[in-house]
Amino acid sequence: MGTKDDDGLPKKATLAKYGLTLDDWRAILERQGGVCAICKKTSRRLCVDHDHLVGWKDMAPADRRNAVRGALCWFCNSHIVGRGVTLAKIQAAAVYLAKPANDWAPDFRPPVEAIPEGVPLEKWLPR
Repeated sequence: MGTKDDDGLPKKATLAKYGLTLDDWRAILERQGGVCAICKKTSRRLCVDHDHLVGWKDMAPADRRNAVRGALCWFCNSHIVGRGVTLAKIQAAAVYLAKPANDWAPDFRPPVEAIPEGVPLEKWLPR
């Protein structure tokens, strides 16, 4: 028993859990252009994304809609924003992913074009 109907829309019980109506969900999808808010891919079955840090489970069902952020595909919902991921962790991941490979080597010197504008070279060199 999944959380989606055959048409890909969340089941009424899923929407009710977040205090949403079908019209609310359609408004979210329209605002996002019908795609995942993160990866921008079209998915037939987008998930209701909500902020776990606001204590949404303790809210009255009608107030839970205030914790809803948008619609995400399954991958982004479960791998990017799920499992306790915070904005600080995502920002740290972005910095990490921007670094060139092999920066752990003692003789590493990043290619100049790999260093984002405004970032001091010292931040990219091994310590």
